[in-house]
Amino acid sequence: MKYTFIFLGILLAYVSVFFFLLKPTDASCLLNRVAFTFSVTVIYSPLLVKTNRIYRIFTAAKRTKARPKFISPSTQVTASLVVIGVQVRYFCLY
Repeated sequence: MKYTFIFLGILLAYVSVFFFLLKPTDASCLLNRVAFTFSVTVIYSPLLVKTNRIYRIFTAAKRTKARPKFISPSTQVTASLVVIGVQVRYFCLY
């Protein structure tokens, strides 16, 4: 599922390049900024969450043999959606 986010982000980044070719208006400039930044967020948020997961697994392995909490794939997808949601909320407030 995380790779689906990355693929959709890459696809959106590819499409957002064509928005830069539009005639500059307020709407097209807003669309440029939102589409490109959102695509970068969708690409990097799963990578950030996965890196955090790996760090937590290796850190917990030094202390105990118990499996750390919140490392299941569904939790990782939820965390990625939360990061993406924070970015969307930032755009709505900005």
